[in-house]
Amino acid sequence: MEEVWKILRHLTGGIYVPDELKDMSIKIMHISDTPSMIYRDLIRLIKTVKPHVLIHTGDIADEVKLEMLPYHVQKYKARANHFLKSISPYVQDRIIVTLGNHDCREALHPLAKLEIYEQSTLLDIYGIKISISHYYEKLHDESAFFMYGHCRGNNDDPRYLDGIDSINIIKVDNLEVIKLLYPAGTDDYRFRKSKIGI
Repeated sequence: MEEVWKILRHLTGGIYVPDELKDMSIKIMHISDTPSMIYRDLIRLIKTVKPHVLIHTGDIADEVKLEMLPYHVQKYKARANHFLKSISPYVQDRIIVTLGNHDCREALHPLAKLEIYEQSTLLDIYGIKISISHYYEKLHDESAFFMYGHCRGNNDDPRYLDGIDSINIIKVDNLEVIKLLYPAGTDDYRFRKSKIGI
């Protein structure tokens, strides 16, 4: 029955959150390439799950294609900072961002919990080695988990977490990975298409 609710929530433009993620256990959440049209759902998710660490692997306002349209930096600045400020009260310890090709470090306001990395990096989070990068090809070796975005990877290794395909949540106590679906239409927003719904 849970699968049915998960799909229905997805198709109606929301994010289904299983009960096991609503406790106070230590959790690491990973997202990537987030168009501003889904911020409301992501903020609601983060408020519900209350992750200790949130990792964003780039392109915070993904529909603003700064690499191709750098003069849209003010639009990016307003959207990205709104999102980061909105989630900050619900992330308990750290918000970690590795910049993507459509991000601008200078446009991001400093926040107490915010850490920004220009390139791929290897982090130790609660004793877990995690390699993060916007690009799959630039991930470090020798990690417990590998988190990336930008474009879908084709790796069957469950340690490789694609932040475009799913919202990934690691429960630190047992290293279980729970994957949640982004709202329906997220890819259309990423590619600046009109939302296709039911």
